[in-house]
Amino acid sequence: MAARTSASTGTLIALTVLSITTLGLFVTSVVFFAQRRAALDRALAADETTKLVVSDRDRNDPVVQLLQSEATKKKATLVNHMIAERRSIMQKVTGSDRDTLDSLVKTLENEQVETNLVSALRDRTGQLTTLTQRVNDAEAARDRALADKENEAKRVKDIEQAQRDTVKALSGEVDKIKGESDAMRTELASFRSLNDERLDKIRGDYASKEGGLRTEIEKLQSERAVNVDRIRTLEGQVRGQRFAGQAEYALNDGEVVDINPAEKTVTISVGRRNKAVLGMTFEVYPQGTTIRADATSGEYPRGKAAIEVIRVDQDSSVGRIIREQKGNPMVRGDAIANAVYDPNKTYKFLVYGNFDTLGNGAATSQGSSEVKAWIQSWGGTVVEELTGDVDFVVLGSRPALPPEPNSRAPFEVVEEYIRLQRLAKRYDDLFNQASASSIPLLNQNRLRTLIGK
Repeated sequence: MAARTSASTGTLIALTVLSITTLGLFVTSVVFFAQRRAALDRALAADETTKLVVSDRDRNDPVVQLLQSEATKKKATLVNHMIAERRSIMQKVTGSDRDTLDSLVKTLENEQVETNLVSALRDRTGQLTTLTQRVNDAEAARDRALADKENEAKRVKDIEQAQRDTVKALSGEVDKIKGESDAMRTELASFRSLNDERLDKIRGDYASKEGGLRTEIEKLQSERAVNVDRIRTLEGQVRGQRFAGQAEYALNDGEVVDINPAEKTVTISVGRRNKAVLGMTFEVYPQGTTIRADATSGEYPRGKAAIEVIRVDQDSSVGRIIREQKGNPMVRGDAIANAVYDPNKTYKFLVYGNFDTLGNGAATSQGSSEVKAWIQSWGGTVVEELTGDVDFVVLGSRPALPPEPNSRAPFEVVEEYIRLQRLAKRYDDLFNQASASSIPLLNQNRLRTLIGK
């Protein structure tokens, strides 16, 4: 009985222990599953929270991977790394790490930044550099202007001082001249008084002389009237008895000395001593009396031949035959004549205009002096006025007139234009007068041919 009781007690204890163990295990299981459930819930909540921060698709983005790599290197979470980067960027861009991206975008829009911030900063930096350079240039220009102003002020001050010195010196000269002028005025008044006395005396003397001269003039006029009547009477008595010399162009200028039929040349008795020149032509006549001009037409007859001088010696010349009548050949002793040639006459020339004596294509008024020297060395005479005894008028180029000056032109310009206008008018007058008077007109080339220049 006692053994059965002990066994029952042990069983009971075992059952109790087993019950307690089972109960503990159940409680433990319940607690474990409750904790596991709580852990799963937390994991799901954390996963949802993580998805709100970065999704599975975002994890594959290269930018996120780069940020994750940078965060890992810094031993920080991705969010902490991004927060730190944002704060650093905002601090550098706006100056406050609490600013958001939206506020930054609004700020850029307000600043009218249309490109990215870096490009905008570069543009603003370039503009700032340009403006800075302009400011520096303006400051340099201002410094130069100030220096110029100081120099100009100094120069003006020196001018004013020089002007004061000049005024002072001139004042002394004026005072001196004034004193001399007063003295001269006194002397002039005395001299005038003396001259008035002398003038009164001279007037009285000349009044008496004038009366005597008037009487003598009346006597001479009466004698002149008597003499005029006598002259008219004598002219009537001797009319038709005057001797008229032979006309200048009717005189022969030389004669044919020798003839060379083979070369068709002749030698004439006119040379350099007689002012013969190359190119001069002569008409050949049997005798000098046939050279007289026709009384009706004023023309002289054509010669039986014509020659042109091709070589000039001292006392003779050689001419080529340029025309010869058939059946009437030239012989020694034939007379030669040129309409305007006279070896014994001193020809008068009037020279006017601009001449190109240097041969450079520029005709100037100074060239007329050299042309006059040519004529004088040849033996001619140069006159300034066109009179009836002028033999040749040598005209160069007409003086050129500049455009007519307006009413606001300087006086010197107007004066020079009037001077050139007078020169041009005289040129035209000389040309018209010479043409109307049948005076030969020569240009520079024809003059050179005439004088053999």
